[in-house]
Formats: sequence, C-alpha cells, structure tokens
Amino acid sequence: MEAVVLAGGESWRMKPHVWLPKPLVELIDGATLLEWQVSWLREHGFEDVYVCARGFRLDELDVHWVREERKLGTGGALRRAALELRGDSFYACNCDDVLLDDPRNLTRKPGRGAAVAVAKPRLPWGVVRVESGRVTEFVEKPLLDQLSRLFADFYVSAGHYFFDREAILPLLPEEGDLERTALPALAANGMLYAYVVKGEWFAINTYKDLLEARRALAARRR
Repeated sequence: MEAVVLAGGESWRMKPHVWLPKPLVELIDGATLLEWQVSWLREHGFEDVYVCARGFRLDELDVHWVREERKLGTGGALRRAALELRGDSFYACNCDDVLLDDPRNLTRKPGRGAAVAVAKPRLPWGVVRVESGRVTEFVEKPLLDQLSRLFADFYVSAGHYFFDREAILPLLPEEGDLERTALPALAANGMLYAYVVKGEWFAINTYKDLLEARRALAARRR
C-alpha cells in the first residue's frame, strides 16, 4: 500500500522555541515528527511512503521525496504526489497530526471516493454558559462530548485520509489547500466518508501541543 505524508509545515507558531521545519522537530526518543509518521505507517503495512517537502531532505530516510520548489498548499502538494503513485488508492496524512489508531480503518470506506478521520477536539478555551445575565456553568477546556447539552454535535478533521486516486486527482488544485478545494467537492458529491477516531489524536500546531504529545507518548511506554 502507498501513503503520502504532507510535510510542508514551517513551525511558525512554535517560535522562538523551535527554528527547524516542523517535520524535523523531535517528537520522542530522538525521532522527528516525520520519522515517527513514516515508522507508524510502515508498522501498519504501508510499504511505499511518499513525502511532500520543501526546503529540506533526509537522505537517510527510505522514502520517495516529492519536492516543492515553491509553496503549493496541501492540495497542490498532494496532487504532485498523486501523479507519481502507481496504485488505485492511497493513504495521506499531515506530518503534524499524530494519530494513535489503526490507519487501515480508513481503507474500509463503504464506497468510491475518499475517507477522512474525524475526532472530538478538546477546545482550547474555557466555555461559559450564561442564563439571564448570570454565569450558570463554566467548563475549562472541555471535550466536545461534555458540551452535547449545549451545542449540536460536530467533529473536526484529524488530518488523515484515504483516497481513490481516480476520484481525487481531478479535484486537486495546482496550488491551494486540500481542505478548501477537494474535500468540500467530495462532500458535496456524497463521496467523502468519515471514520471516527477511536484512539488519541494530537494536532501539533504550537510548542505546547508538541510538549503534550511528547508526554502522552512517553506515558504509553511506561
């Protein structure tokens, strides 16, 4: 099976703690984010891994490199990789979305098109419930499940996907983001399925996110 890792992150929100491209930031035990993702994919049967990257290359990493001479966005980068793939379908993930689940669950989508892993996020803010001008409840950084009595149910993308190459390729832009182009088009045509994440998911956008992911991964090894 083939997989694509979108590794174009520049770690702007991690500065001044981190000055490396985000894929090269250490996650745990000396392994970078990119090395962790490649190892995780290989452990689950994805033999051919393609990495979309700009501005760096790790020759010691046994992957297919898809170079971006300029910033193409997630959609443009994925399109360039998809043109090099040989199979009819492929897995894709953001380098900074750490998923502790079995990625092969996404490959079992019920129909033609694509599947996206979705998860319940932990909100980064305290949520306040107000009635008649009074605060009646305050929940600090709640999980979405805790707010079902206040809000309609919803999920967020966990940054992991499984695509039918024939279905996704015409929808991918030369430049632009996957999330604003191909995925809405697939959804509008009833071709985007959801896999609800059963394990943990860490979106590493800030230095604080990185530290929390490190702690969680270390705790799992004790």
